Amino acid sequence: MRTSDNSSQLNQAKGDHIDPDQVKSGSQDSRSREFDVNLGTGIGQHATNKPHAFKTLTKLLCFVLIFVLLNQLCCFLFEPYLGSSEEMWRGFRSKENVELIYTGSSQCITGIDPSVVDRELGTSSYNMGTNMQSFYSSYHAIKTAIEEKNCTTVVLSLDDELLYEVFNNNFRADASFQHAADKTAQNIAAKLEGAAGFAVGSAFFAKPGSVNYLFPWIYNRDMDVAKNVKEKISGEILESDLATHRDGNGFLPSDEVMIPDNQYVSVENAIEWDLTADSVKDLTLISSNRDELEKICQLCKDNGVNLIAVTFPYPNYLTVYSVKSYADMQSELGGLFGSYGFSYYNCNLVRQEYYNTGELTWYKDKGHMNTEGAANFSSFIAKLIEAESADSSGLITENDNNGEPGALAIDGHSATADGKGAASEWFYKLVVDENGARLE
Repeated sequence: MRTSDNSSQLNQAKGDHIDPDQVKSGSQDSRSREFDVNLGTGIGQHATNKPHAFKTLTKLLCFVLIFVLLNQLCCFLFEPYLGSSEEMWRGFRSKENVELIYTGSSQCITGIDPSVVDRELGTSSYNMGTNMQSFYSSYHAIKTAIEEKNCTTVVLSLDDELLYEVFNNNFRADASFQHAADKTAQNIAAKLEGAAGFAVGSAFFAKPGSVNYLFPWIYNRDMDVAKNVKEKISGEILESDLATHRDGNGFLPSDEVMIPDNQYVSVENAIEWDLTADSVKDLTLISSNRDELEKICQLCKDNGVNLIAVTFPYPNYLTVYSVKSYADMQSELGGLFGSYGFSYYNCNLVRQEYYNTGELTWYKDKGHMNTEGAANFSSFIAKLIEAESADSSGLITENDNNGEPGALAIDGHSATADGKGAASEWFYKLVVDENGARLE
């Protein structure tokens, strides 16, 4: 029985005939059907992806639009109407003739009244100081004044604190300065150049300032929203807010008078103070700021501009800094500016017969002058500029300058290698040695 079954199966196998052509044809038909199915599936997926990609793009565009609108809303609510930097730039660009500028920090804004200088010299000048203005920003202010106004003389205010301040750490001040400059620039190309230079420039690239530049309400804000909105809608400064704004020459007046609540150290007592006080620090000039100051010097030298570097007076300079480091800094700064042929003056060391640095009623606080102090100091600065100009060539007369009154002539720079200029005899030298500290 087992033999019969096997024989039957064998005969059946032998009797089955498989046509190779049919096998080949069937295989091809199968692959063809598979290709058709895959092709159909691919077309379906492609058709489905089109609306999906469109929806994604639409969502992205909506997000960007909402983001931009929210940013603009925050700017409208929190940015002040005519903040300090914007007010400076608008005033500067609206003034037709500017031959003399003053640059620097808030000490400059409150310390120089251009109307006083102009009255005494017959010049046309503008105060380009801004709050915590770094030397990086001062360079750009001077460069703009040369390019747009053909400025011939610059008074550079040196704030001691900014000598050792890493300027890109204080991005709010520099971003406010640059954004205002771009906002008031004369054309789109200048606006884009300024913005790109700040956002991707070597000074701020990959740092908080480069990103935050796009959001002005972060670094230039006033939390009094009601005041901001009222002033922007009306286009006018509220009367209650007038005291915080500059005049037409960039000067910020103040009627405040400081209440002396600090200990002011004399030069004779400075060494003893340094040994006993807890808060005294050494005054230093970091390399990045030195580089910026040298860029300013080179810019002025290349353009035939007379640069006068000045440390503004403030009553507690020896309370803050050790007397030895302060004396050393005078030599360092003198050498820096003198190497380019420019003068450096520290007005904390001026002789009393030329200017009274000890009159505390001329200050609004321990670091800034009030209106009365600025009037007196500006008159002194006018005499300093006149001495510097006379040492170079003197004041140009109307006939010598195509009818422009009082322009300053700078044919060359006469400062010595250590920064001593025409008025250096008006100033003491701070000496610190084994015999103590003294003025000579």
